[in-house]
Amino acid sequence: MVKSEKLVLIATIGTTHGLKGEVYVNSYASNPMDLGRYILYSDDAKEFKVLDIYQNNKRLIATFDGIYDIHSAEKLRHLKLYARRQDFKDEELEEDEFFNADLEELETFDLQGKYWGKICGIYDFGAGAVLEFKDSKEKKFLIPFTKSTVLSVNLKENKILIDSVSAGLDCMTKKDKNHECQSGFPGEIP
Repeated sequence: MVKSEKLVLIATIGTTHGLKGEVYVNSYASNPMDLGRYILYSDDAKEFKVLDIYQNNKRLIATFDGIYDIHSAEKLRHLKLYARRQDFKDEELEEDEFFNADLEELETFDLQGKYWGKICGIYDFGAGAVLEFKDSKEKKFLIPFTKSTVLSVNLKENKILIDSVSAGLDCMTKKDKNHECQSGFPGEIP
């Protein structure tokens, strides 16, 4: 794997299952059983190959090449596994779906054409996705990734069109200390 390749988080390894190296896996693939179709990589670029994968009581259990006992399997707990973006077919996505890897580095503009910065992170803490972007002064902002905030994503033009008012960004640029924010979403990261 080349370090500059875009990667897609596809699974996280959980606890062990049995004594022979099997582990529970949380798959983020649309079809969890597809995990075995990809060559997987850890954060440190170590390669993982799925030897066997099956479901037991709605939980996914996998065996990886080189992991044959409980001691080796325990070391994998909480490991995040990625697949190369190029290994996914674009037709797997719906019209308004995107891989996080495709959104990184996109330039962000508002309806007035103001440049806000480049996407540097995409997070989901359970209440919906949040985009993080950094402006030219390295100041970071967070905005919700909702239809009212993110108006369009154009991968060909490498840009995202946002509604700065809906995102709460207009509050970040107002000099008037008495100005009250309409959004309530804390956009600026200290």
